[in-house]
This record gives sequence, structure tokens and C-alpha cells, in this order.
Amino acid sequence: MKEKAKVLKKAIKEGRVYMEDYEKDGHVKSFLVKGDTKEIKDLGGKWNRALQGGIFPKSMEIEVADFIKNNT
Repeated sequence: MKEKAKVLKKAIKEGRVYMEDYEKDGHVKSFLVKGDTKEIKDLGGKWNRALQGGIFPKSMEIEVADFIKNNT
């Protein structure tokens, strides 16, 4: 599962949208999606104006990555 996530992250970074881990208080419990995020706004992430991206729980990483790969 972790290998699949790494492969998807690499593919996404090559496009208009990319994902990166979001660390808060020394822990990574979520990830940030930046770029052209209009397509993913209905997936349940929370927009963070300061970071200019959507924040999602780490448990949704594969689902969001698959959606981005197939729809952007």
C-alpha cells in the first residue's frame, strides 16, 4: 500500500495538482493538496487559506491520489 502511494504521489507531482504531507505539532496526520484543486473540493478536504490548499486526513491519501490521477 505504501509503494502504491509513493508511485501515485510521483505521478501527481508531474501534473497540475500535487500532494505533500502536512506536519502539525511534529506529527503527520494529514496531507495537503495544492495546485488546481477545483476538481477535488467535493472529496471532503478542508480548505486552508494560509497554505493555499486543501487538507485531507492521511486515511484518504490513496483515494484522493487515485481521484486526482484519473480526473486532472
